[in-house]
Amino acid sequence: MARVKYTNVNKSFWDLYNFDAYDSQTVGTRKIVMTYGDTAVDAFGAYDATAGRAYRVELDLKGVKYKTMHGGPYDGFDLARKGVVTGFRAYDGNGDLLVKGTGFSTPLRALQKAWIDGDGWGIYSSLYSGPLKIIGANGTGLETIMSWATGEDIRTGFKHDVVRAGAGDDWIVDTGGRDSYFGGAGFDRLVADYVDPGDISRGVFANLKKGWVIGSDGLKDKIKSIEGIRGTQIVDKMIGDGRENSFRGLDGDDIFRGGGGRDWAVYDQDARFGGAAGVQVNLREGWAIDGFGARDTLRSVEAAFGTQSDDTFIDNAKDNVLNGWDGDDTFYLSTGSDEAWGQGGADLFIFQGSDFGDDVIGDFEDGTDKIQIEAIPDLSGVTITDDGDDKLITWNGNTIRLLGAAGDTIDAGDFLF
Repeated sequence: MARVKYTNVNKSFWDLYNFDAYDSQTVGTRKIVMTYGDTAVDAFGAYDATAGRAYRVELDLKGVKYKTMHGGPYDGFDLARKGVVTGFRAYDGNGDLLVKGTGFSTPLRALQKAWIDGDGWGIYSSLYSGPLKIIGANGTGLETIMSWATGEDIRTGFKHDVVRAGAGDDWIVDTGGRDSYFGGAGFDRLVADYVDPGDISRGVFANLKKGWVIGSDGLKDKIKSIEGIRGTQIVDKMIGDGRENSFRGLDGDDIFRGGGGRDWAVYDQDARFGGAAGVQVNLREGWAIDGFGARDTLRSVEAAFGTQSDDTFIDNAKDNVLNGWDGDDTFYLSTGSDEAWGQGGADLFIFQGSDFGDDVIGDFEDGTDKIQIEAIPDLSGVTITDDGDDKLITWNGNTIRLLGAAGDTIDAGDFLF
């Protein structure tokens, strides 16, 4: 079984699909060196180590004999008559090793043809065609917008792979086969929609509690210490465990059933796959309309992450965490001790009833965002004071804490009546 090992400076390297855009140089019969040259710059811009790409890739060869082709689509090229790729190493622009592969036996000829044809996916699928053992590092990738990802971005093969992601908050991308995924420490997510969601014909059924996922290929993968799932463009079903879980369904009337921890319905990637509308998340009634207009079913879900469009969130009786990300978002908060983050845009925080509890607004922007307490016609009976670094709004035994707003002028102009 071939082995792929990520180093502690891997910088969330993921791009195994675009080596066709690299300059290629054959060094005798023992090595091929691919470099991020002018063609890659034209395709992706100046080299950026944080973009998940290598600057230089070296392929180790064995038993290679070349033949110059005359005529046909490969006229003038030296193609391997025999020989295999036994391993690879990917480096960043500083010469730091990102990832290393050993124990391969990939026919060089197939890989060469894919490179000449400009078929980056063909290069990847040739190299990763056999079963793999993939070893992650210790949480040294790059952070995402949710500050959840400080681990690896692992791309798997097409057979029966074994992935041990190690420490850190890792992404593991399933590209088929009956695999075993061990997330290790950290918040680890399995991406179950392959690379091109349009190529699949069935959704994902993930049961984190029982430790398995039936992927889009119909095969059952074994999972352990996986906390999040990203599904497909069709109907997915995801069941959580006793920990904090995240569910990304993309398109389709998905079913999310949480477990014992705080569980998230996450819609931050809908627009990337064509679902550009804002979302409506109603935890109180147990449903959401995603960015594609599909209706998801939510059970035992306590938290939600929205889109860069205008989203609407309605809480339930639990202690909810709601994040609008961007856009002009609206939050309806009624019971429980909730935490709401509008992020960018002009956001509206509506507090319902006379006993909405002790809530937090994480990023209230004075002069842009608004607060509405539905039960009051004005600020009579409302006190607004500084409390440490925060501003504390108190009414009828309820509190609204504005994080980091001490010293700001919060007055009637920040409220709707």
